[in-house]
Amino acid sequence: MRKDTRPVLLASALPACDVNARPGEKTSIVCPECRTWRVVAEGRIFPHPGKDGARCDASARRFFVDVPYARLESEQRAALADAGKRRAALTFRKPAPPVPMPVHRIAAA
Repeated sequence: MRKDTRPVLLASALPACDVNARPGEKTSIVCPECRTWRVVAEGRIFPHPGKDGARCDASARRFFVDVPYARLESEQRAALADAGKRRAALTFRKPAPPVPMPVHRIAAA
């Protein structure tokens, strides 16, 4: 793994919805560079390709969960409660056009 000189990425610096640190599951976060979910292994973001196919700049970046799980969970629930208050966009459905008469019936008429 290449050496990363950037500061440690802390869970408290990310939005609560971008961190998954549930007990019994592998810790995963949304990569700050390519915005995809990635597993954290041995305290580092697991190496992965970026959007252009080359290695993502955030690969192997150090990550540390510095907040208790209970706090992360409460922040995630608050974010979900806020999302539940949003309305979906109205859908306008047009009626189906009438089915034209088959060609063999037009010729017989």
